Formats: sequence, structure tokens, C-alpha cells
Amino acid sequence: MNHLLLSVCSLLVVTSAYAQTVTRGPYLQMPTSSSMIVRWRTDVPTVSRVYYHTSLAGLNAQFTDQPSLTTEHSVTLQFLNPLTEYFFAVGDENGMLSGGDSSHRFTTWPDNNADVPVRLWAIGDFGKGNSEQAAVTQSFLNEVGEDMPEFWIWLGDNAYDSGTDAEFSNKVFGTNYQSLFTRMPFLATPGNHDYLSIMTPVLTIDPANHNGPYYQIVDVPTNGEMGGYPSGYELFYSYDYGNVHFLSLNSEIGSIFTSSHDWVGASPFNSFSSSPFTQWLHNDLQ
Repeated sequence: MNHLLLSVCSLLVVTSAYAQTVTRGPYLQMPTSSSMIVRWRTDVPTVSRVYYHTSLAGLNAQFTDQPSLTTEHSVTLQFLNPLTEYFFAVGDENGMLSGGDSSHRFTTWPDNNADVPVRLWAIGDFGKGNSEQAAVTQSFLNEVGEDMPEFWIWLGDNAYDSGTDAEFSNKVFGTNYQSLFTRMPFLATPGNHDYLSIMTPVLTIDPANHNGPYYQIVDVPTNGEMGGYPSGYELFYSYDYGNVHFLSLNSEIGSIFTSSHDWVGASPFNSFSSSPFTQWLHNDLQ
């Protein structure tokens, strides 16, 4: 009898050790008229699966898999219909871990150049994890109710003080924003606080090599996937919602010390005429 009890206890310990939990998200990225990226994080590596359908009842019948094991999940849903509402859930081959209810749903965008109304929520300097941040979010939720805007723009300084992964987890994803992440895709721009985890103000790094928590969190169009002129970088980009054009610019790609790394004309000591950023900007506006 003692041997039997020991075996059962061992089995329970092993099972709980491999139970997976969603620790970030899910959240929505790169919306188009025919696709959406769904991202989330788990505490242990699993297969990535997104269940989706135009009705809650149909979720189990339609899903997309990424078979490799990972804790950082990113699944692109394709061949969707424009301006159509979809419900979704995230999980693995064993079932759903988060979602599968009315609070997890998104609407695809219209075709480019379509003449349709658009509403968005634009906020900046928000990721402080304080009571004011929570109050502003609750006020927004009270105002819009179930009628969410089409998307959400991050204007920069999104996670204080230094844009670390932990700060994004605690002050952005770990707040009452979660009810927004499952309903509204966001399109982000970095600020100087987000950049403190990418490089310090006195350290010069070629903008082409900028990387850090902010860039690991967002998916943005680098090749004109959402309209606009391809930038080739996550640093800056453009996109269309119907017949409205948006540009995400970046003030953190300048350098006082190295002219070749100065893409915005930040230095009074170096001559500045053009850069990959300004060339893209001119092409996009044309």
C-alpha cells in the first residue's frame, strides 16, 4: 500500500510541473483585411495553437498550429474576410488555455482605400503601473462599453522607467489593459524610456542593429504588409486603415557622436542630408 501511494504522489508532482499557464496576453498584432497575428507567452514551452471562428460554437472546429515548442507564441491567422468579427482562443494540441468567450474577439480591417469610418484610442507615456493609469483605462472602458475602437496606438514611453521586459509585464500586460488586448490590436511607437533597455543615451549603436524588449514584443509591418511604403525595419513603418494613412516615426535613431548612425539629424556637429529613415519617409509620403 505504501508503494502504491508513493507512485500516485509522484505522478501528481510530474503532472503539475508540466501544466502550462498563459503569463502574457493573448494580444493582437498586424491587423489586415485578411489576417491577424495572435501572440502570447506561457510559463513552459508548448505547441502554439489558435482556435478561431465567426461564432463561439465553431471554435473547436477551426484552428491554426505552429508545431515547434516555445514560450513566446506567435500565430498568423490567414484567409480571413474583411470587416468580419472572429472569436478566438489560444492553447496547444491538448486544448484551450485562454479565450473561447465573448471577451476574446477581433474584427478584421477593411480593404485598403475603402471609404469607411475609423475610431482609434491613442495614448502615450502610460506604462507606469500607477493608479492614474488604471483610472484612465477604466474611464475609457466606461465610455466605449462593448463598442471598442478599431485599434489602439501607443505613442511612446510605453513602459517606465527603462522599457525592460519585466516592466512591460508588470506595468502594461499585468494591468487592467488585459481586457483591451483581447479585443483591440495595438500599433506601437517607441519613446526614449522604452529605449533605455535598448541602448543608453551615450552609447552609439547603428539603428539597423537596435533590438531589445520593445522590439521583441511588437510585430509591425516592415514590407508594406498593411499598406504604405516598405521600411525594411521595425524602427519605423506606415500602414493604411481604409483610405486613412498612418506613419510611426522614431526619434530615438539619432546619434550625436557617429554621423553614420545619425538617422534623424540629431547632432549639431555632423552634416546631415539623408538617411535610410528620411529616404523612406520621402518615398512613403510620395
